Amino acid sequence: MAVENGDHAAGEVTVILERLRAGYDGAADDLYRLVYEDLRRLARQRLAGMPAGSVQPTMLVHEVYLRLMDRGGDTPRNRRHFFFLAGRAMMDILIDRARKRRAVKRGGDRRRATLSGALELAQGSIEELQDIKEAYAVLEQVDQVAAEVLRLRDIIGLSRDEAAAVMDLSPATITRETMYGRAWLRRRIEELNHGPDQPEA
Repeated sequence: MAVENGDHAAGEVTVILERLRAGYDGAADDLYRLVYEDLRRLARQRLAGMPAGSVQPTMLVHEVYLRLMDRGGDTPRNRRHFFFLAGRAMMDILIDRARKRRAVKRGGDRRRATLSGALELAQGSIEELQDIKEAYAVLEQVDQVAAEVLRLRDIIGLSRDEAAAVMDLSPATITRETMYGRAWLRRRIEELNHGPDQPEA
């Protein structure tokens, strides 16, 4: 897998991204060819368990890539930044598609948003997905490293070692950041559902 090829893959992606920012013709196509198989594999993992035919991995890859190339000045700087932005784009796309598939119901049937290991983003209600997205946005401000780790692991679906290779961190650090980030998100989502804990009288 390219995400595990270490410095060679990271360097190749970084070089192409530098050419892309400099405006070289063909750089976007070169980048797409380099990352396509990784993104397609990750899209298949992310879409596992969704209703058949709702979103195809190839379609999701195309949408993610087009969003990344249409970010104005926020062009990915390196492989780590690329996968971070890919995770954000994937979350946004799945939320948008869930919103289109389901009628948003107002009132008492809202379910409680939860996290259980890997997030099953496409399975929840619109409100659940929005809660998770909002919680991630706050986590980015509180602890950007933990937020990046969770995007790679719980949204894109990388393994611990794959995330370690992308972020140039030790597997032990990835494990620690994953545990911290998931616990933080659970607390945040509980607050979104029930409000912050109130002190006893």
